[in-house]
Amino acid sequence: MRDYLQQRRRAGFSVDPTAPVFPNIIGNPHGHPGFVTLFLELLRDLGLRGPKGQTGPRLHDMRHSFAVHRLLAWYRQGANLAAKLPLLSTYLGHSTLTGTEVYLQATAQLLEEAGERFHAHFAVPFIRAKRREKH
Repeated sequence: MRDYLQQRRRAGFSVDPTAPVFPNIIGNPHGHPGFVTLFLELLRDLGLRGPKGQTGPRLHDMRHSFAVHRLLAWYRQGANLAAKLPLLSTYLGHSTLTGTEVYLQATAQLLEEAGERFHAHFAVPFIRAKRREKH
């Protein structure tokens, strides 16, 4: 991404933080259909997707992966996900939280983190449990 942004700057496109990251040929943002087409062409050029008609990574997969990883990072930080979810919803451009619910899935990583957090806060220490067994 860093290389792409440097090439974009050298090509004369705006470096203003509000400028589109992936401008079209005249510097304006792509519309959704144009951006999806550009994304698919890029994946094919990189060999990450076959010719038309073959399945492979989609733009939505990237959004989904970002959202799930962001939630996992917040969870690992001990953040209140209920308080953070509106931020993610806004960032993804959803008008309601229900549009963001799809990202609240149980992944193996999230389940492992949840288990560790539960154990750290609520599990009875092994030694205390052994003492109770003797009495």
